[in-house]
Amino acid sequence: MDEDWKWFLGIAASMFASWGAILIGSFRNLSARITKGNGELHARIDNTRENYVRRDDFSKTTERIERAIEKMESELRDHNTKVLQAIAQLSQNNK
Repeated sequence: MDEDWKWFLGIAASMFASWGAILIGSFRNLSARITKGNGELHARIDNTRENYVRRDDFSKTTERIERAIEKMESELRDHNTKVLQAIAQLSQNNK
């Protein structure tokens, strides 16, 4: 084999090794970015799930509290009506 072929094969082998190293590095970088993106995406999904569940529980609790407040308002109106009637009767009796 003459010197030109050895030189050509040496250059070809080094270029092939360089391209192989570049491809391996690119795929590793891409894989790391995908893994990082998946981690961020899963963190966002978990955060949304946790907030939704908490908001849903909070919604049920809020509805229960609102019903209790409405009931108390109704009872307070009844008591106020009775008190006003009693005051009206006392004021008429005192005349």
